[in-house]
Amino acid sequence: MQDRNDLSDSGELPGPDVEAPGHDAMMTLAVLFEGGLAPMSLVAGWLFGHPPLRHFGWDVDAALLGAAAALPPALLVIAMLHRPFPLFAGLRRTLDEEIVPLVDNCTWKDLVLIAVAMGVGQEMFFRGVLQPAISEMLGDAWGVALTSLLFGVLQPISVAFAFIGFLLGVYLGTLCLLTGNLLAAITCNGLYYFALLAYTVRPDDVDRLRENPIQPVPPDRSIDDPDAR
Repeated sequence: MQDRNDLSDSGELPGPDVEAPGHDAMMTLAVLFEGGLAPMSLVAGWLFGHPPLRHFGWDVDAALLGAAAALPPALLVIAMLHRPFPLFAGLRRTLDEEIVPLVDNCTWKDLVLIAVAMGVGQEMFFRGVLQPAISEMLGDAWGVALTSLLFGVLQPISVAFAFIGFLLGVYLGTLCLLTGNLLAAITCNGLYYFALLAYTVRPDDVDRLRENPIQPVPPDRSIDDPDAR
């Protein structure tokens, strides 16, 4: 397995514009997985009778409010990465080991694309379809709570990530209720994730380490050899 600190043939670290094998595959998977929730929400909305864009409108005030609302949770999580509470003691280690290697070669445009896919896909499905459907049956409080619980459970990287996902879901669900516009939640979600990705990946940092998320198997080894991966 190639060491992430290996130098290029010129003796220099690869720049951010170097496309490592596997980069395109990881980008495609990330965007399709997160953005794929958008068409899924259209089908779910038809089944449940809650079109995901029913409460969506192009409104500058809602977009600005969503952008401003992204700042507190982003700053809070970044603060936890520096001085984590006991529950979040392994948050930075999990982030470095599980998330960063997947996006380590990303450029600014890559991060924007991922964040947009996450904001649009997640909010259309969770706050556009599930929350209104549950709220119609059980009330707004249960709609926010149960949707947020599912939102957190579906982020199973660790207990800390699931708990943060639940709190973020409550935050986004409440924002939707207060504004009555899904655009606010989409903007907040997208900018929140963009801020965290930008903080952890730092595309402009020439000293940051970069690794290939999909390492090729050396030609002299079997794909079943654990030392080849």
